[in-house]
Amino acid sequence: MTPNPQTVGLKLRHQSTRDRVRLMAIGHDKKKCPKCGETKSLASFAPRGKYRDTSERYGYCKPCHAIYQREANRTVALRKYGITEAQYQKMLVKGGGACWLCGGIPKTRRLAVDHDHKTGRIRGVLCFRCNRFRVSSDTAADAPMHRRIADYLTSTFDGRK
Repeated sequence: MTPNPQTVGLKLRHQSTRDRVRLMAIGHDKKKCPKCGETKSLASFAPRGKYRDTSERYGYCKPCHAIYQREANRTVALRKYGITEAQYQKMLVKGGGACWLCGGIPKTRRLAVDHDHKTGRIRGVLCFRCNRFRVSSDTAADAPMHRRIADYLTSTFDGRK
């Protein structure tokens, strides 16, 4: 027996969001995403909860939820370094949208905010590879990269200013 949508709506008004999501998942096979406004099947909404059972679903559809998570992670990361989105964009423009060391333009990841752990000074933006680079080899082929790293580390630029 399928529940009457009008009756379910009345019952849902007095329950928490999590319960509302659970009841919607049990009582209906479709759900409306509040972000994009589209009505989609429940399979379009990621499972939620400790054990990821299928009775609980996130409020946003999978594509909207991914965008939301990306924006939230970006905001948290910038707040961690004490800079605004405008300051980050200014550093991107200064570097031409590329890594300040190797000049590479990232395809999938955002450029990382590089900072001095002792002083807290923001040095610039680096790709994932350069941000994790360890100076370990003394070969002549790595000499230009070592010079770029030395120049970069001794620069006086501070991204917060």
